[in-house]
Amino acid sequence: MDYVICATPRTRSTVLCDLLVSSDVAGYPREYHEGHENLKGLDIADPATYQKYVSVSTSPNAVCGIQVMYEKKHIVEKFIDFKKLKCIWLRRENKIKQAISLLKAIKRNRFYETDETRKNDGHNQLQIAHDEIVHHTFKFTAEDMSWAYFFEENQISPLTIWYKDLETETQQKETFKKVLDFLSIDDTPNEPKVWAIRQDTDFDIECYNEIIGKFLP
Repeated sequence: MDYVICATPRTRSTVLCDLLVSSDVAGYPREYHEGHENLKGLDIADPATYQKYVSVSTSPNAVCGIQVMYEKKHIVEKFIDFKKLKCIWLRRENKIKQAISLLKAIKRNRFYETDETRKNDGHNQLQIAHDEIVHHTFKFTAEDMSWAYFFEENQISPLTIWYKDLETETQQKETFKKVLDFLSIDDTPNEPKVWAIRQDTDFDIECYNEIIGKFLP
């Protein structure tokens, strides 16, 4: 195991993972059970399952990387004894917008958007309660702080990547290069897959302003 992407939901983790996976030189980081159909229903604590996970997460140049959300932190702890293990900490500055993004995805049962799905959003039918946004805002803040404590406790100096670092095509490619440098990967990568990032909708802005309005005079 070479590295772990430590994240919370709605931090553009899929964007970062796609950049790395498509390069074919930085491992195949995916969440456990996500993108690895042959691992579904299996327990990571089982040695045979662990070996399968490492195998499907390793690129041809023998680099192995995985992605872990905070609630699956125990998976990182399983690999922490690897002396050369590096951590990439993926964060989002605005926890309120992060909460709104997750709640929208959950309520629509749609975690990835295209221009077509956005066109047929039906925001008027989407109901997100103030208390739900507040709850998830505090939850994401607590999880982010817990990752920080985890790194400090285990004397890990992670590479920190922010949500805004994956905004444009140029930023995505710059971040991709930064990760390769951090991991000391010298192999020539394939052209990484970049994402066209969509801006906040009027609904997102309305939800955000409503929450801010309740806390600011």
